[in-house]
Amino acid sequence: MQPLVVYDANNQFVEPLQVNGALKHVLVEIHFGIIHYKIGRGSETHDSFTAVPKQLVILQTAPIQPLSAYKRKNVRSGPVRPKGFEDFRKDTPSDNKGKNVASGSRA
Repeated sequence: MQPLVVYDANNQFVEPLQVNGALKHVLVEIHFGIIHYKIGRGSETHDSFTAVPKQLVILQTAPIQPLSAYKRKNVRSGPVRPKGFEDFRKDTPSDNKGKNVASGSRA
């Protein structure tokens, strides 16, 4: 098995021990090959595809995004409680289409 080939924004090879640090907060171009397997016999066949990464090219540093509420350092601190949402049906005519969709109820 060979290590993944990575090039920096100046098209310089990134040594394997430096790859993790080089890939933090960057936008990359990924080159990969697709392998196709036909599984089965006769008319009962299925297609299976596998992507094999060939190289990564770092294009630019990406802007740092604010952390999602779902990404936390300690999952033992309790569940994530997303903010509520506004009922999208309040400004629409009254009909049975989409009934109970906003509240998450099941009919």
